[in-house]
Amino acid sequence: MDQLGEEAPELANQLMNIGRLLDAGHFSDAFRDNAKDDSRNVDDIVWERRRLVSQWEGLVERVRRLPQFKYFLLPVPFHELRQALLGGQVVILNASKFAVDALIFGTASSIKHVSLPNTNLEMITELSSNIVLQQPTKATATQQRKYNTFFLKPALRTIWNDILVDIFERIRIPIIDTMTVPQRRIW
Repeated sequence: MDQLGEEAPELANQLMNIGRLLDAGHFSDAFRDNAKDDSRNVDDIVWERRRLVSQWEGLVERVRRLPQFKYFLLPVPFHELRQALLGGQVVILNASKFAVDALIFGTASSIKHVSLPNTNLEMITELSSNIVLQQPTKATATQQRKYNTFFLKPALRTIWNDILVDIFERIRIPIIDTMTVPQRRIW
């Protein structure tokens, strides 16, 4: 943490909090409820959204000034991705309304394509939304267990079965329980 400075944990917390507010969808609820409750008009809601977006963008710029975070929330240039591959391969998931595919590459090999026919954009969107939006803040042990049981574990199980198994088979990483430590890393 010393390399990132003392500012990093606070930036992470601020980003997480503002991100949750922006992702929560409470703005659309406020528009719908506006007809019933005139205490907040549409202009106030729009102004609040713009304020949060401006804060988010400022925080992202501050993070990008930290060492090793130059490309935070930006695509990493391809030549830099390849430099990071001394012990493994990069897997990039490409999701669109047409298909979900994986692209796999190493330091010098050609790019491999893996079709993921059991996956679609709606499923990925729902899984990621559930993981982010259903996560309780300041949860009790019971709330955390419920979240893990009903959202996190099912999402991880689906990701394993519908995405990772196909990718592991393509790059020949055994998917059965084995005591051998893999000699390669996946980024």
